[in-house]
Parts: sequence; C-alpha cells; structure tokens
Amino acid sequence: MSSKGSKQKSSGSEKKRKIEQEKKQETTIGVAIVLIAVVVLAAAAWVYFAPALSGGSTQTTAGEDPTLTTCINEGSLAEHIHVHLKIVINGEQVKIPANVGVTSSCTLPVHTHDDTGEIHIESPFVYPFNLKDFFLVWGQPFNNTQIMQYKVDSTHLLKMTVNGQQNTEFENYVFHDGDEIVITYGPP
Repeated sequence: MSSKGSKQKSSGSEKKRKIEQEKKQETTIGVAIVLIAVVVLAAAAWVYFAPALSGGSTQTTAGEDPTLTTCINEGSLAEHIHVHLKIVINGEQVKIPANVGVTSSCTLPVHTHDDTGEIHIESPFVYPFNLKDFFLVWGQPFNNTQIMQYKVDSTHLLKMTVNGQQNTEFENYVFHDGDEIVITYGPP
C-alpha cells in the first residue's frame, strides 16, 4: 500500500472521529438545553400553581387557629356555605357588622359581606367551622354563659335555636349550609 493510500485512510478515520465528536457535542448541548427548559417550566409551574395548591394565597394573619388565618382565593374553594345568624339582646336585635373577617388585603374563610346576619364560610379546605370561629373572627366572646359583654346571671338567660329547634351546643355548633341560628339573651 502506498503512503498516499494510508494517508487517505487515516484522513478518512480522522474525519469520522471528528464527525462523531461533533455529534456527541451536539447531543450534549441538546440535552443541556432540554434540561434547562424543563427546570424553567417547572419553576414557572410552581410560581403559577403553588398558591392554589396551598389553599389560596400564602398570606396569613396572626391568630389562634390557622384555619381562620388563611386568606381565601375565590378560585380554589373546597367549601362554600352560608348561614344566617340573628342575635337578640334584651328584646333588641343586634346588627352583625358588614365585613367581619374582611380587610383590603385578606378575606378569612368565615366572614360577612353586609349587616344582614348572613355568614359566609368559604374555605380552600373542608373543615368543621363553628360559631366559636365566627365570634373569634368578630372579636366577641361567646359561649353558654356569655355573648359579647352580656353574661348569664339570675335574671338573664342565654338561649339558642338552630332551624327553630332548641340547641345547647352554643360556641361548638358546627355550621351547615342554610342554617338559621338565633341567639337570645334576656330575662327568663
């Protein structure tokens, strides 16, 4: 074999090696681009979906019960019910304020929108919300011996009905959609 033929042979195998190296480089670059794209997409998905997965906004307020400190997000509600509460003190109906549990930056799961006595329970998770939760958000005491500043004594009783039936669960009563709750404080 001539030296010319051996040069062509070695030149041909060099070209082959070069082509293989270039292909490996291109494959490595392609894999790196795909990995970067996957990481970027995963980060974007996390930013977009994390608030919904955590039950709405991650913003909370200080409080006793974390279920009452979650700011709700209208788009991701697991529970949405309404109850009506009427409070009568010594024969006079007490107006339940509008926007209990609502601020410009946060709406708590238990809240009001107006002063009609309708309580909204809107939560990103199912939970046995009760009267204690509403009074906690409102900032008023309530149990079987007291409502707001009014305490049971020998001349004043505290009674509660739910849907027209006497109920003694008071602050522990768990809300059900459509409940009509009447709390009365006054002479026996």
